[in-house]
Amino acid sequence: MFVFDTSAFINGSRHHYFLGTMAGVWTLVEAAIDDGRVVVPREVYRELLAQDDEITTLVRRHEHVIAEPTEGVQRRAGVFQQMFPKPGLRDLADPFVMAEAETRGFAVVTYEGITFAGERAKKADDKLPALCGQVGVRCCTLAQALRDLGLSL
Repeated sequence: MFVFDTSAFINGSRHHYFLGTMAGVWTLVEAAIDDGRVVVPREVYRELLAQDDEITTLVRRHEHVIAEPTEGVQRRAGVFQQMFPKPGLRDLADPFVMAEAETRGFAVVTYEGITFAGERAKKADDKLPALCGQVGVRCCTLAQALRDLGLSL
């Protein structure tokens, strides 16, 4: 159903769904990672390991289901890197997030391209939602993904 970008984990846990007070959110995310409704690409996992914080600890518990890119995903990620050179796909994970989502027919979950007030961010045309839109990959926020995963608080 969803491929999480690094920002879904980092911004989600730091700004909206604090791990200590919104544990139900992350319990749902963890269950969805384990059952395949949420995909964490290897490059997202690597970016999260660099953070070395509580969200890193959470994701580390699911290392056994981190999505290693298939040959098809690697090829498609290469195409996206060529289509959207920097500053478009500035993060190493972005082309793999897009390729995993496209290959699986899933939506990308990201905080890129919008402000915390829900308004269009500066340079939004260079961010993941706009790039996904150009190639027909669905994109949504963490709140929308949580709703669709069945979160009920």
